Amino acid sequence: MKQTPIKLTANQILEKQTERGGYTRATLAGWGVPWPPTKGWKKALLEGKTVRHRSLRQTDIEDFIPNPEQEAKAYEGDTSGSDRDSG
Repeated sequence: MKQTPIKLTANQILEKQTERGGYTRATLAGWGVPWPPTKGWKKALLEGKTVRHRSLRQTDIEDFIPNPEQEAKAYEGDTSGSDRDSG
């Protein structure tokens, strides 16, 4: 489904800013902005253009795939005893 772009004024965008200077996920979703917001989302809304969604790059995908070697190293130094018998 193709998204219809909306055009907002700078004041409309500022009105929805939280006390901490950000924007809620719900507010951004209502404007068609993906989470996390992509670079240039404000400019796109001000110009009435569709906000581009960030496409996953290969490096982004690799960050989510566990590396068995790294996982093994992470557990080598674990001395919490979570795998030991408490008896």
